[in-house]
Amino acid sequence: MRLIIFFTLATSLLPVKLLANPITIFGLNWGMEPMTAAIEQKGYICEEKRFFGFLGRYTICSNVDKLIYVESDKLTFNCHVFNGCEYSTQEISEMMQQQGIISNLEFKLQNRESVNKVWVLETYCGRGEEGDVLCVIKEPRGAGGVFSGQTQNVIELIKGDFGNSGMTFE
Repeated sequence: MRLIIFFTLATSLLPVKLLANPITIFGLNWGMEPMTAAIEQKGYICEEKRFFGFLGRYTICSNVDKLIYVESDKLTFNCHVFNGCEYSTQEISEMMQQQGIISNLEFKLQNRESVNKVWVLETYCGRGEEGDVLCVIKEPRGAGGVFSGQTQNVIELIKGDFGNSGMTFE
């Protein structure tokens, strides 16, 4: 009985931050850095790439048609990673909420720029307890900013404020 009382008091005195969890999807979260190593442990082969030679770098991890794009503050999973190519973004977001990956995803139209073009994207996004962000996005397909006329579903796990102390109103 004393042990139960001690445990209850000890955990109630801990800061809420210690009890929170990062968003974990496909077995990955922002507490697992270096991220490329964590993804390779899941059977992916990762390779560093440059976009447009001078604008920056990213890593692409592949396992047949499953692709994960790794940037310093964002992971992007193509629809083959989660077998979601034939579903709507709304269906994907509802399933993620039902499975408890995140409690709430809100619909929003979002502008993104790519090589002199602005795309309006259908997104469902939500912030996790640790400040990280999860989004389901229907984005244009194409290479080098040239839209192919098709769209694809992706999931983005964004670092956001992960690891920071977060908001406080004390």
